[in-house]
Amino acid sequence: MHTQLSRTLTLLLFIFFLFPSALSAQNTQDAVNFFEDNLDLFNASSDAEWIVTDAYMDDHTGLYHVYMNQSYRGILFDDHIANIHVNTSEEVAHYAGKFIPRFSRAISNSERVEMYDAVRTVFQDLNLNFSESQVATFLGGAAKAWKLEYEELTLQPVNAKLCYTMTSDNQVKLAWAVDFYLKDGSHWWQYQIKQQCLNGSGIQCLSFDGRKSKSW
Repeated sequence: MHTQLSRTLTLLLFIFFLFPSALSAQNTQDAVNFFEDNLDLFNASSDAEWIVTDAYMDDHTGLYHVYMNQSYRGILFDDHIANIHVNTSEEVAHYAGKFIPRFSRAISNSERVEMYDAVRTVFQDLNLNFSESQVATFLGGAAKAWKLEYEELTLQPVNAKLCYTMTSDNQVKLAWAVDFYLKDGSHWWQYQIKQQCLNGSGIQCLSFDGRKSKSW
């Protein structure tokens, strides 16, 4: 009797923990299927590449949100995201976002910035003292991601990875995405640094609290 009860409880717990995961996977797949079946709605071409960067259930609205970031060969194009929202009936309730069609042809050949040159440019823009991190962890991948320790300046390690970004003259260029919290936690900064930024021009940055922003 006790053995049967124990097995029943184990099965119920298994279903309880497994079902949300399975449901989430199904909702994500529903969103991906909708995207693939309706490329024209997102201005996407048949050779479009993307990475699902976030997917979660909103308990307040009952919608499952899926965010698909345009990419090329594993590197994100940070400015172009398709967001698809699935309801409890597994139907798409809302969608938005546009891709750049034939993305590979839009990429402008340009010299790639060295990672520490990008971080130096960010620190100089914020009037922070720069030096190469004594603890640098290479995470790898297509985006050549790094985590850099600056305990005296930042609340958490500085994140740096390659990304694609759009310039004011509609060229797609390779850049470094650099983000971190200041030591006092007052700001979360996110930068995109490309070649022209090294001389102080064309810097784009966003602050978590919205106090500062720069255009291309």
